[in-house]
Amino acid sequence: MVRTLILLISLIKPFKTLNFRVIGWGEKPFAFCNNGQIAISLPSRIKLIDTTTWFTELQVETSGAITISASPDGKRLIVGRDATKDNLYILDLSTLEKTYLNGHSQAVHSVSWSPNGRWLASGGMDSTVIIWDAKDGSIVKKIHNGSFVYVVAWSPNGKYLAYGTAAGRIVVVRVPTWKKVMDIDPNHGAIYSLAWSHDGRKLAIATGWPDNTLMVFSTAWKQKMELTPHLSTIWSVDWSPNDRFLITASGDSTLKIISYPDGDVEDQFRSRESWFESVIWVDNMIVASRWDGAVQFFRWSRSEYITQNSKSKRRVEADISEQKPEIVLFDPEVDQNGRGTVFLQAREGELIPVKGFVYAPAGIDKVLVNSVEADVTKIKPNGAKFEAYVQVHEGVNRVNIVAKDKNGNISRQNLTIIGQSSPNILTRTGEIWAVVVGVDTYADPRINLKYASSDAKSFANFLIGPHVGARSDHVMTLLNKDATRANILKSLMKVARMARETDLVIVYMAMHGLPELGKLYFLPHDGDPQNIVGTGISRDDIIDIFEWPDKRLRVLFIFDVCHAGAFDMIASLFPNNDLHARDILARTTNDLLYRIASSRPGISVLASTSVYDLSYEDDRLKHGIFTYYLLDGLSGKADYNRDGIVTLGEVADYVRNKTVNATGGKQVPQMRGDRNLPLSKVY
Repeated sequence: MVRTLILLISLIKPFKTLNFRVIGWGEKPFAFCNNGQIAISLPSRIKLIDTTTWFTELQVETSGAITISASPDGKRLIVGRDATKDNLYILDLSTLEKTYLNGHSQAVHSVSWSPNGRWLASGGMDSTVIIWDAKDGSIVKKIHNGSFVYVVAWSPNGKYLAYGTAAGRIVVVRVPTWKKVMDIDPNHGAIYSLAWSHDGRKLAIATGWPDNTLMVFSTAWKQKMELTPHLSTIWSVDWSPNDRFLITASGDSTLKIISYPDGDVEDQFRSRESWFESVIWVDNMIVASRWDGAVQFFRWSRSEYITQNSKSKRRVEADISEQKPEIVLFDPEVDQNGRGTVFLQAREGELIPVKGFVYAPAGIDKVLVNSVEADVTKIKPNGAKFEAYVQVHEGVNRVNIVAKDKNGNISRQNLTIIGQSSPNILTRTGEIWAVVVGVDTYADPRINLKYASSDAKSFANFLIGPHVGARSDHVMTLLNKDATRANILKSLMKVARMARETDLVIVYMAMHGLPELGKLYFLPHDGDPQNIVGTGISRDDIIDIFEWPDKRLRVLFIFDVCHAGAFDMIASLFPNNDLHARDILARTTNDLLYRIASSRPGISVLASTSVYDLSYEDDRLKHGIFTYYLLDGLSGKADYNRDGIVTLGEVADYVRNKTVNATGGKQVPQMRGDRNLPLSKVY
């Protein structure tokens, strides 16, 4: 983002990337042990990797481990899990024995082992911090808070324990009296990460949306630094070994190295694949995890910059003078490339704020929004915030942003705002339309399912509830005997006719899906699996319906079709040859589902399975596992960036993690399409 002299040369040198699916959510999903080993928590196991040879030294089967911390001698780990019970245990790396610590009633998000090895600390979703005796696992102190605890951290000398909460409080207690020496609310949002400097004299604090603030306090509990280096939530922070720099990991897909105490951004690394979730700095090694599951290792030092800077001072100055300003919008929210259409609920003639950052090495001269000069607030010599207001009307509004630096270089960015008077609770969409289908009873009882209809009913009820706010007459629910081929096609046609281009159409289908003659067919209540072409609904039938009105409707398809409960029976109805073997049948079905997302722009797909997977139902949950966690995530648990809106990408990640854990990796949901599509509002 920030273009400085140093950023002309990349100082962060990636030398290793491991593509794991890290559980995440916990404050630290990895920990350095001894002898150059690092422990990493994965969906179904914990791996111990030698960072010299990159060989896996140890692998321990587990589930739901989201945060870990190593004992000072590196022989044990304390592990926090995403579970309501058995959510905390000590793992002996030599015997692989687990000692469970019983005290938390909800998921544990952060754990920390004291430097002297005597104490353990844990904090989690039950709004408590617990200090444990590391020797016998007894509870030494339990501290109750009014909100979730996201992070706990011991000072290097072990004299203090700090923790941060979702409500934005930072608390420091003295050891071993456990009395508070600091309890403040800086009013900057949830506290996601804390890091003590190695000399124990400073505490770095990272916060989330909307302020995205990095702060540093001294042990005199006075604030020493405050800045906003990122455009999104700062999920993690850590100090360099010499305490001269901080590294931050953010939802804006960057790692940034920031000098202390002046707060200058010395360097950054941007991921084009996913945003960064957690980071630690040990010796000359930086380890960062991304939300897509990759763990990246970097080396960084000032000396590399000195030895590799071959440009002359004159050439560098010339490069700077020619660099155009960079515009970054944050309100209205756009994609990472700053392009796209934004849907906003607005009254006719309403003034809508347009806010952002603009950076230029030569300094900012002015910013124009629709030819009117914006209010500009300088935040650094080469950067500024800008704010302007544009009047919108219902329909398409064009916004043009122009930034000019002091050398006369100009950059432009265009934005389209579609204003809508719809009362829908999701301000970035128009009306919500939906066709929800659930079939678990068929003419042939051997292929019946258990919970497809109840899943569909629950999903339809969710859509008309407060989280989405769809009108009840816009949600067409077809269950069992009502879900005939004729009724399903009729409902899809009605929605295609009624919906406007600014609306969102959701099609949810929990039923059997089968391939035949190279096409995908859905089996309605009156369908015959032995005559799927004549009685089923093809993928082409559905796509043609949404092409017919010549409207580029946004459509989200949610499919739960490869059901394990009757899949063997379905497969047995096909001729007994290799083409229709069970795994080939599943793979073909899933592959055809994903292709729907590529049929045209504006179509997204969230499917319950991938490749050879089958979709499982759970008698305890009284639901299909996929739909259970889909509703759970849309209710608010998938709102990872805490902006009050659950997007398709967020709920897809949440459902994937939860379903993988619940099925032991046998079912892995997949998503294709627009990750930024807003689906529900959090209360």
